[in-house]
This record gives sequence, structure tokens and C-alpha cells, in this order.
Amino acid sequence: MQQALHVAAACKLYAEDHGGTYPKDLSELVPQYLNNASSLTFRSRDGQRTLKCAYLGAGKRMASDAVLLRIEAEESGGPEVIVQGGLNGVIQKAPEDQ
Repeated sequence: MQQALHVAAACKLYAEDHGGTYPKDLSELVPQYLNNASSLTFRSRDGQRTLKCAYLGAGKRMASDAVLLRIEAEESGGPEVIVQGGLNGVIQKAPEDQ
């Protein structure tokens, strides 16, 4: 979860530096906004699985409550992690009903 918030915050910083537009690809965040590309790989808590991540901000302008990342659930039937970033500067985990 912390890693997802960190990546979303990097997206926000990128957008602030690029006229309010998120990067087209998360790899554009490295190395200026994230130290290395390993930050873009989401792993299960036990480290055994790579979790699928959908980046939904590609090339879009910052908007309030924009969903940036959807990361698959660690367990079958468990909740996925949804991270949103808004114009107010808040980067947060979205409510699970979204």
C-alpha cells in the first residue's frame, strides 16, 4: 500500500511539472521522481508473487478524485488496492466500493 501511494505521489509531482498532465507511462517517473524502476513492481506481502497493476492516469490531466492505480488483490476474492490523486494534493487509497 505504501509503495502504491509513493508511486501516485510521484505521478502528482510529474503532473505539476508538466502542465497538469500525468505521465504516459510510469517508466517516465524514473529517475527524477522515483529512484529506480523496482518501485514500479508491486509484490505480494510474502514476496512470492508480482501483482498486476493498471495505471489509469496515462496522459490524462489531473482531476479531483482521479483513479491512478488499480493493483490486484493479494488473495483470490480479496479487495484490490485503488489509489487516487486529486487536485487538492491528497493521494489516498480509494474507498473499496469503487
